[in-house]
Amino acid sequence: MRLSEVKLNCPKCSHRTDASNMRKHIKAMHDEEAMETFNSALLSKRAELKGKELKVCDLCGYKCTSLSGMKSHRRVKHGNAERAVDVVDPANISVFGGDVESDRRTGEGTSEPPRKVVD
Repeated sequence: MRLSEVKLNCPKCSHRTDASNMRKHIKAMHDEEAMETFNSALLSKRAELKGKELKVCDLCGYKCTSLSGMKSHRRVKHGNAERAVDVVDPANISVFGGDVESDRRTGEGTSEPPRKVVD
């Protein structure tokens, strides 16, 4: 189902319509707080329809439905896209601390003897 096919409820009254007409209704009949409530609910509904989690910026509370959108927001608004959401490849996690590649080369942090380096 597409978001354009879903009828949405006004957060302030019983009016029910699609998203684009709801924005017009809220702008004409209600205040800015109602528009903010509607936009937040709309993002949640969009994430639900896509089967994704809603991403929330931990610095300012901005919400979006995609990781790339959050990274873009963080880069533009906060100057750092990498801190938006830490995505870690499980293959690069060492339970012994340190760098996995370094551990594999030297044998440090493991019970295995170090590998011989052949020149």
